[in-house]
Amino acid sequence: MPREYRKIKGYEKEIIKLWEEGKTLREKADKLGFTKEQVQEFKTRYNRNQRKLSAGIVSEYIHFYNNERIQLKTKLTPLEKRNQFVA
Repeated sequence: MPREYRKIKGYEKEIIKLWEEGKTLREKADKLGFTKEQVQEFKTRYNRNQRKLSAGIVSEYIHFYNNERIQLKTKLTPLEKRNQFVA
């Protein structure tokens, strides 16, 4: 009898919803038809991706704040202002 394969990524919304409801790994796995280990691995990967996303957003903001934002008084970016004193 051929085994049916399903990708757990397709159940991301359902897993997160059950996670927010406070369900255990076993309850989530039983409800969706996966093993407890598969749900745990999904949670680990999801958290890792969220941390990477957050780190990227923070680094983009820091770059923007230090280099691209326009000062209200001088109408210059911090980079342009620094370059005035170097030249």
